[in-house]
Amino acid sequence: MYGSPDYETVPITYDAADTQATFTLPDGTVGAISYAVPWGQVDPTQASQSLTPTAFNVNLAGYDYAYAYGTASFSTAPTLQFAYGDLVGISFALSLTGAGSPYSSISVASGVATAVDAVTSQSIAAPVANTGSASITLDFSTVTIPTGMAVKTYYLEVFTADGKTQKVKVEVSAGASQEDVRNAFETALSGAGIVVKPSGTTKLTIQGSAQSGLKRVVSSGFPTQETSPKQIARTAGADDTYPTYDRE
Repeated sequence: MYGSPDYETVPITYDAADTQATFTLPDGTVGAISYAVPWGQVDPTQASQSLTPTAFNVNLAGYDYAYAYGTASFSTAPTLQFAYGDLVGISFALSLTGAGSPYSSISVASGVATAVDAVTSQSIAAPVANTGSASITLDFSTVTIPTGMAVKTYYLEVFTADGKTQKVKVEVSAGASQEDVRNAFETALSGAGIVVKPSGTTKLTIQGSAQSGLKRVVSSGFPTQETSPKQIARTAGADDTYPTYDRE
């Protein structure tokens, strides 16, 4: 059985993707999964949706296996599962034969990682723990800027798990586009120490601060709830709870 210190002490290597998950097999071998979410494709109206990540990496016993479209040895391609915009699971199966790994394959389904020993062909399994950051993705495509209006001030308030709050304001003038409003909030939130990632022309993913996870986001100052940013996606934090979004 491959549980020797040579394998257990090799450091984990994450890529630069948005989210990570980890697992520890019964023999002590540690694995890590990281991936980038195609937020622009998430449909919050669908009860069940499967999407292909835009980047994917598996690290097992110190070996990195990057997902390259059309070239990786995945017997089941990496898939992200969503339910009404919530990321609820990941799945894949990867052949490691000839890769120098102590295992011949690794797969994840229904929240469980399963590895097959390269020598004994025995399977061992472990639950996958979410260690990534909680996030909320907002879409600014519903924001409307009335023509001829004076300067209007809009707000986003971000609550983090350490009990801190950051409230930022954006002043919008007539003629501003939805992308302009999104970009202004991106700049304001980044300046306040909040981790944000834009996608497309109108979407913004908020991940809390560099020190603490996201708990809640509130938008205010918009003329109506219908014209304020709408939530289209969420990911849970390490405690498996999802952040919330309120429109005032």
